[in-house]
Amino acid sequence: MRCSRCQLVVGLSIGAVLAAAGTSGAADLHFIIFAETLDPTIGTVADLNNAGVWARTIASNTGLNLRLQTLSGSNLTPANARRILQNLNPAGDDVVYFTYSGHGYNAGNSEWPTFAFLTYTGDPYVTFDEVVSTLQPKPQRLLIVLADCCNAPIGGAARPTPSTEPAGDSALTIANFQRLFLGFSGTIRVASASKDQLSLGDSSLGGLFTNVYMDTFLELAGTVSSLTWHRILSDAATEATNLAAYYISLGGLGDIEPQEAHVVIEGEQVAAALPASTASSNTSTTSDTQTTAPAPPMCGQPGLLPLTAGALWLSAGRLRLGGRRGRFAGAEAHLGR
Repeated sequence: MRCSRCQLVVGLSIGAVLAAAGTSGAADLHFIIFAETLDPTIGTVADLNNAGVWARTIASNTGLNLRLQTLSGSNLTPANARRILQNLNPAGDDVVYFTYSGHGYNAGNSEWPTFAFLTYTGDPYVTFDEVVSTLQPKPQRLLIVLADCCNAPIGGAARPTPSTEPAGDSALTIANFQRLFLGFSGTIRVASASKDQLSLGDSSLGGLFTNVYMDTFLELAGTVSSLTWHRILSDAATEATNLAAYYISLGGLGDIEPQEAHVVIEGEQVAAALPASTASSNTSTTSDTQTTAPAPPMCGQPGLLPLTAGALWLSAGRLRLGGRRGRFAGAEAHLGR
């Protein structure tokens, strides 16, 4: 389980300084993945794998050189997390993409979550706000911070995976990736559910909102001209709410509300159409991944969410939603991020 009233949150924070689009081939994509894989019931191993594929998808469609760092398992501690964040040294034309998948909660002093790593060391937990405040002053031109976790107070009790491969690598797909990652300046923040709401997920497929977001992005990138962040996030938020409502309607998850995203977009598109790049991206990978570890701590430990060992699983049967949720057929939804 996650917490009694949980939500998953996706936050995108984008730096305001953009360099010329023509230099994108030489810039780096610093992709950082933190995944709380010690709890096998909430789909974080799937999220870790999917995030790596998503990073390569972005790099292949933008010409950015991929620099991938992962932190998971018992290596995911506050000290290690802060070290990676603080030591990151992007150049002025680089893109920094941070994603977290795991447990979280809301401490009551922010709209954004605190990340509840299960390897508890006594150090203060890393917060969403801390990630933003650490990375935002760095000179990258684009910063994206995404967290798929609970955002509710600790105290009680959800997280189904998209095909994250490039959508045919069409000219339109590549142009849209470049437009969105290389041609937008500003700040985008998204809470996929209101405070105190639950977050849905599947142990083998991963987080619902993360999957819907990536799938929506890829489908729209291959079909819509001059795609915008507003269109992607609006469609993803609507579909995630509908999908959550579907699971809840089947019964067994209790009297909960479908998560409803709160989206704030501040910024502007400063480059319209960028030339599609077919250059292969160089990839550098640093991994502190550990997916096999002791059982998570018991409930009641400071800062940790109560876990239920999958007691609230629910078969969703054959699921079709908007023609795009076919991969969720047979998935199971449960409460617990």
